Amino acid sequence: MKFTYQARTKEGEMRSGQIEASSREAAIEVLQKYNIFITSLKEVKQKPLLAKEIKIPRGISQKEIMLFSRQIAAMLDSKIQPAEAFSALAQKTRNPAFQEIIYKISDSIRGGLSLSKAFSRYPKIFSTFYIGMIKAGEVSGNLSQVLRKLSKHLQQEYHFRSQIIGAMIYPAIVFLVFILIFLFLLVYVIPKLTEVLIETGKELPLVTKIVIAISNFFVSYWWIILLILVAIFAFF
Repeated sequence: MKFTYQARTKEGEMRSGQIEASSREAAIEVLQKYNIFITSLKEVKQKPLLAKEIKIPRGISQKEIMLFSRQIAAMLDSKIQPAEAFSALAQKTRNPAFQEIIYKISDSIRGGLSLSKAFSRYPKIFSTFYIGMIKAGEVSGNLSQVLRKLSKHLQQEYHFRSQIIGAMIYPAIVFLVFILIFLFLLVYVIPKLTEVLIETGKELPLVTKIVIAISNFFVSYWWIILLILVAIFAFF
């Protein structure tokens, strides 16, 4: 059975979330271990399997998951119970979206779910590889060691991605400067030269006519070009 709860801590802070338990009494017993005062506890009506949906808050970075894995591993090495470790870590997490998920994972563990099953509820945050490694750690009994390896793997992946982005910044800046200069020539310089060339009364070469036509198009329909560029950046 699944329940939603609202509670107040000793410091007066409001807390809410969901918990799974075999009965209402079992849910209350689990929540009381948090040393919180329960103000509301309601059973959640189960939806059909195909109608179930888990809402995933956005804005959780790979770096946060890396640090999260490292901190959980350290807590488990200190013989702290998983549910208590997640609860303590949630209190220190600054990202509200990630904090809510960590609290829910803690509640799921207290309700009897394994760590891998609790993580599998958030496939947009924890990859299949990550969940598979956690499951292997549960089977082998080396969960903290697996979490440290995952943290190291994520760190290497994060640094590799940062290096790629860093290597692309300079070419991107050069390309942007080139585009700006090109647009400046088309929109400002070439129209000025066109006036001078027309005043001479001479027949213009074909290439010059093509360049002038392109310049006139950019001057007249600059907003179309802008919309196309915005659409391209939005797509990628």
